[in-house]
Amino acid sequence: MNSFNKIIQKGRAALEKVQKMVEKNKIKKYDVVIRRAQKHLTKSGAEKYFDFKYENTKFEIIEKKDEIKKAENLCGFYILETSEIEMDDKDVEVHYKQLQQVERIFRDLKRYLDIRPVFHWKDKRVKTHMFLCLLAQAMLGYTRKCLKQNGWIKGKNTLQKFITEISSIKIGKFVILGKEVFQVQNKNPVKELLKKAFDIVFEFKDDKTMCGLNR
Repeated sequence: MNSFNKIIQKGRAALEKVQKMVEKNKIKKYDVVIRRAQKHLTKSGAEKYFDFKYENTKFEIIEKKDEIKKAENLCGFYILETSEIEMDDKDVEVHYKQLQQVERIFRDLKRYLDIRPVFHWKDKRVKTHMFLCLLAQAMLGYTRKCLKQNGWIKGKNTLQKFITEISSIKIGKFVILGKEVFQVQNKNPVKELLKKAFDIVFEFKDDKTMCGLNR
């Protein structure tokens, strides 16, 4: 309610400013007054609740009382509007939340994974691209869930920070006595977090400079 009142105050103040300019003869021309009033009202974000009229050198502020009253009654509520009149209220809410999830997925793909639209013409490539996007999103969702459950995503510890830090880790592949060994750099910024959140355990070697990955 406080935010709504501030919008109303800003809208009224914006038009009163123009009204005073007209009264002091600082602006007189019809086009100038209208443009100035519209500019100030738009900037205030209260276009929906105010209008104005300028006739015979008189500037009048018009409050849209019905709109203001309607907004006051709806303060604190989210209103979902749909053209699906046969859908019940619960289904409307569920579909809206699902839409939010889809939009979040697209934001994640762009923000965290830097995936951009790629033009494909063959069905096989289109399906492959879609599969990789879904796989990447599934991994990202699992990562976010594990980090949140283990208390990582708090304050400055964001998902983006985790991705940045884990991207800096270097992994080497070696063949020792016919066996493949993957070794991770000892100075690992998220070593303890990987162990706690994902059960990835590191086994230090004798030289203390590298460590092996158990799984």
